Amino acid sequence: MRDERLSRFALTSRDVETRAAQHHLKPVRLMPRRHAATGRLEVSVCRSGQLSPDAVWAICAKHLDPHVPKPAVGRGVGPGGAVADAGLGLDCNGVPYAEHADVVGWHEVPGVPDDQLKSFWKATAQQIAPAFSYVPRPD
Repeated sequence: MRDERLSRFALTSRDVETRAAQHHLKPVRLMPRRHAATGRLEVSVCRSGQLSPDAVWAICAKHLDPHVPKPAVGRGVGPGGAVADAGLGLDCNGVPYAEHADVVGWHEVPGVPDDQLKSFWKATAQQIAPAFSYVPRPD
């Protein structure tokens, strides 16, 4: 997991931190959401290290773009080690495509509402985000 390259798609230019020397995803794109069916906190990523850029964008075009108002503008690419260093893990479930995984293991406290835990998740996302270098979508 540590050496595996992960991609998280940027939906708009507002998802990209441009003030840093090296542009990267903003933490908001790495904040977990609770899966409707399982109730699990997760962030969807593409295990992109073994894929060509064209293959990554084909996955985006098929599995993300149809579900958002506009096509993704780019992606953040980072090492699995950044996820592991933050105390999180990967569930390489291959659904809805073979290279799909979920970043899991986010801080939870039974009985505590999500809005009271978001500051923990934000701190973790802030730790991970600088490792996800921005790669714009080819024209």
